[in-house]
Amino acid sequence: MLFIVRGRDPGRGKLGLPGGFVDADESAEQALRREVLEELQLLTGTVEYLASFPNQYAYCGVIIPVTDLFFIVEVHDFAAMAAQTGEVDGWTFLPFESVSAESLAFDTHQQALQVYRQRQNDVAGGE
Repeated sequence: MLFIVRGRDPGRGKLGLPGGFVDADESAEQALRREVLEELQLLTGTVEYLASFPNQYAYCGVIIPVTDLFFIVEVHDFAAMAAQTGEVDGWTFLPFESVSAESLAFDTHQQALQVYRQRQNDVAGGE
């Protein structure tokens, strides 16, 4: 699974999933594609909804209530991958089972990983 190293607060230096805010007149899927392209220079293929969770996003001393949306995204080519300066300090590929809650920038990312783990267990179990 691809994780970014956050280049700014909240969660600077911690692991996160690529993403950002949905702009006006933009669908969640369009925002996802735009943010992945901006942050990592990656073109996305298939996009599948995974889960959503309410979150309190702390930025510049203001708490913003948001809903974090999570998708499973297919990327065919990582050759052009490059981190967005100032936003992303790097990236890493890790087995999703090995990522600890403490290493993640947001609790909702841990919740999404739990949903993904359960989904993988269901598939492996034949459900």
